[in-house]
This record gives sequence, structure tokens and C-alpha cells, in this order.
Amino acid sequence: MKKILLTGLLGLLLNAPLWAQKNREYVITGKIENQGNAKVLLAYADKNSANGMHIDSAAATDGVFTLKEL
Repeated sequence: MKKILLTGLLGLLLNAPLWAQKNREYVITGKIENQGNAKVLLAYADKNSANGMHIDSAAATDGVFTLKEL
């Protein structure tokens, strides 16, 4: 269930038009129910990265996480 939930979250975020914005600053907070401590991943296209993707991760403690790029 955890993998399905995290994969779904990652899929939703990948489809967001983050790469169309010139300002790359973001703060994403959320809560994952019934997952306890998990790892949350965010990936988006970034032509300035060596592999063309920017990947960020955060640990969810008691299901709560915050991803930041400031």
C-alpha cells in the first residue's frame, strides 16, 4: 500500500507543470495516512540538471512531510 501511495503521489507531482515556471521555489507539505515513517519523492524535468531531472526527497515522520526548494 505504501508503494502504491508514494507512486501515486509521485505521478501526480510529475504531471504538474512545475518545469514551466521560471521561479523554482516551492514548499510542499502533506500528510500520508496510515504510513508512519516513509520517504516521499518529488521529481521533475530540469534541463539544467546533468540527467535532465531534479529529484528531491523528504522523510515523513508520523506521516507528515515537507519538501522545500528555496
